[in-house]
Amino acid sequence: MFFLSVHMQTHCSSQFLEDHLALMTQLSEGQYMSPRVINLAMQYLTHAVDLKPSYKLLKPHIDPLWQQVVFPLMCFTEEDAELWEEDPTVRAVSCNAPTLDLHKGHL
Repeated sequence: MFFLSVHMQTHCSSQFLEDHLALMTQLSEGQYMSPRVINLAMQYLTHAVDLKPSYKLLKPHIDPLWQQVVFPLMCFTEEDAELWEEDPTVRAVSCNAPTLDLHKGHL
């Protein structure tokens, strides 16, 4: 198992990271992405920061990621305001459980 993880880190992680950064670039340019894809991509980037080789590749992109992807995702939107007006409980649950739809059993 150790050899597989080393192989993944040295040969595959850089390509995976580039692909996930490309997804985040598309998102920042306004292309639609499902909440599930956004969540999974952000989870991958969160884990990539922990690995030294991935972090070196990710480091020059951290500021643009925060400014163009993470901050806009965290901002309170008009859709959030409407949901808050309709049912504050649903808004609070959806805000605090971003992975809720990952467990519904569908793709």
